[in-house]
Amino acid sequence: MKIQLPALFLLLSLSLGANPGLPPIQLTPEESKPVKAEVRETGAFRELPGSGAQVNHTENTPPGMLAARTARQGVYLSWMPSEDSSRLTGGADLAGAALSPDESLLVIAEKVGGKGPNSTRLVGFNLYNDHLSTGLVLPGRRLTDMSFLADGRLLAVQEGQPDTDHPRSGLVLLDLTDPEGIHLLPLEQPPVSVAANPQFAWFTVAGEDGFTQIRLSNGTVEHFKSLVPSPRLTLTPDGKRLFLYGKGRLECYAWKNRRLELEYSQPLPGDYTPEMAYPASADGSYMVFAEPGRAAYLVGGGNARLLEARAGNTGCFFPAERKLLLGVQRNEGYAIYATPFAEAAERTVSPREVKPITRNENFRIFPRTGSEMAAILIDHRANVWQLEIRARRWEKKAVFTPGKNL
Repeated sequence: MKIQLPALFLLLSLSLGANPGLPPIQLTPEESKPVKAEVRETGAFRELPGSGAQVNHTENTPPGMLAARTARQGVYLSWMPSEDSSRLTGGADLAGAALSPDESLLVIAEKVGGKGPNSTRLVGFNLYNDHLSTGLVLPGRRLTDMSFLADGRLLAVQEGQPDTDHPRSGLVLLDLTDPEGIHLLPLEQPPVSVAANPQFAWFTVAGEDGFTQIRLSNGTVEHFKSLVPSPRLTLTPDGKRLFLYGKGRLECYAWKNRRLELEYSQPLPGDYTPEMAYPASADGSYMVFAEPGRAAYLVGGGNARLLEARAGNTGCFFPAERKLLLGVQRNEGYAIYATPFAEAAERTVSPREVKPITRNENFRIFPRTGSEMAAILIDHRANVWQLEIRARRWEKKAVFTPGKNL
């Protein structure tokens, strides 16, 4: 894989918010031009004028929160997501979602243009008041996944489109408070998986059995070989362990002597190819690896144990409660496990008020911190819900519901 070294410095500011002692680094924004091929307009995002007294998207929001700093004040915002014709059950054409580190802003990425070429529309919800509070379009950019960094910026995967002015695949860095400043780390192959903490960013690319590490303070690049074919990446909640997982194998890397070293490598059962990973402990000594529609295994202590025969496509971990919320295909429900030594699910919840509209509709779920277990759930029809998970019942509150055609 070839990496253009000057472009590496485009990522160096990822850690500045979390490391204020670092000197500032001048970045060269990616040149932005109008797209060559016309992107067909799908869905709709509208701004309607209103007075500041009428439209206050920072209501009940503590100052300094990302939702407050990105709010489009003085205008009403409405969103009708693009329809996804590739799904048999229909729904919205969603590309990704991310919850800000301060848990104030939920951002959803929508693919605009149907079969292509595509743009990406980002819409944001203030979770302190459930307002649709911000939105922008990235013309000619097809983003396929994204996550927030510790300093509040978005790190996203871009899939190149030859017929646009953004033909290169790579990693995109975007500051929602300054959407004009978009930076790209171009790669010869599209990234498959990305992980980052305040000090490092890691990524894998299609067709390579290994991963690349970038030290964010000085741009140092290091390549690691791996026995995992086309691996995916995930970090533990404490950021101290990095897991690679793929067909039939997983590897765990940990910090030793100030560098990342292989801690262990072990096979996974049969031809199992996990697509998702969830921690079952804060330090990653136990992990859950899942393949939607197939098995989910609890891995730890050198062993792999079947946890769920038919897993769903979402899940999350609550470190304070040490509980895992794992989607299951049975009644499109969620199994709650007391980790890391659970022999069976503590309980499986699939009441009507928690189930999505149809099967296989759950898109993303994010845990929230607080005195009660709570989560943000997004389904494939772009419904956004706040869930409160209690011992005797779950409460489901709508944050956003699109039009009836979805």
